[in-house]
Amino acid sequence: KLLKKEYEIPIGAFSSYENIVAPCGIVSKEERIGPDDDTSLFFSPKRHEAALIWFSKGCLEYRVTTSDIKEQIRRLEISFEACSEAPLYNNDFKSDITVWINDVEIGTWVCPGDFGGRRGQFNPPYWPSTHTQFGTLTNWYVTDAGTTMNNNFMSYVNLKDLGLKDNRYEYLSLKIGVKQNAAHCGGINLFSKNFGDYAQDIVLRIIF
Repeated sequence: KLLKKEYEIPIGAFSSYENIVAPCGIVSKEERIGPDDDTSLFFSPKRHEAALIWFSKGCLEYRVTTSDIKEQIRRLEISFEACSEAPLYNNDFKSDITVWINDVEIGTWVCPGDFGGRRGQFNPPYWPSTHTQFGTLTNWYVTDAGTTMNNNFMSYVNLKDLGLKDNRYEYLSLKIGVKQNAAHCGGINLFSKNFGDYAQDIVLRIIF
């Protein structure tokens, strides 16, 4: 029988960020957290209330303790809802969204657009219908064979490449973002359980 540890990480619980570029912003379920395009908001304690975060370039880092990882890991799963970031919304606006584990790039997903045209299932009433509404639920799996996203091959990066058992880290580092030199530099919207179409934040599962 497979064992599982599951962590739900609020999107605002990032431990650090790198090279965030405007347009950017953070909103909670109730209100906007500060003015749009102010990168200093990413230092705000109110970021922990985030329901939607967006930016054009850069990445957010989330850390989860590895102190309770004792058994052999069979699979690492990461799940989050995201889309591109365009002015208002644009269903045809590609963006290269990259995921890193322990600073190893596991893959880049070419998101087809910044989705709108209908209300997101969980969007709060104050959020304008003319803006970004929902994303795609992405499910990333890393195994001994490589990395997939929604059952599509992403890279040959495998569990051994991530250094999870050699004590390089006291934590597992997860980074999500858009490279400064991305071919499709279309930004990212990252959704919480209180925004978009899926009632979840970032989910990390470790399968033993």
